[in-house]
Amino acid sequence: MDINEDLNQWLYGSTLDTISYLQEMFESQKKVEIIEQVCTGCSSMIVFIIKDIDDHAVQTNWLVVEYVTCSELNLVPTGKNIRLQNYGTYLVKEQLDGKDYNQNSALGYLAHLKQNRS
Repeated sequence: MDINEDLNQWLYGSTLDTISYLQEMFESQKKVEIIEQVCTGCSSMIVFIIKDIDDHAVQTNWLVVEYVTCSELNLVPTGKNIRLQNYGTYLVKEQLDGKDYNQNSALGYLAHLKQNRS
């Protein structure tokens, strides 16, 4: 019989019990890797938290993302099949496959997208 939750609620009350539960839940979401990149539009730091690497997902080596604050398009090299954890600071606009795009062609495609936005 597991009485940990009942004991915590009795000792600390329901508010602290809920806070303890939420803290355990967030700590259990481990981050595999963090990619940081400076936005080319406003020079703010964009943080990409990689939640999981999925071997069965489509290979994505480049992400075209729009930074929400300044609406600038940025190119993010990932080199992996990843799942990102987004906290609302950017929107993924396109995923570019590494088989079709190297760094130069991905940068060229990004320049093309920026030019066609205006």
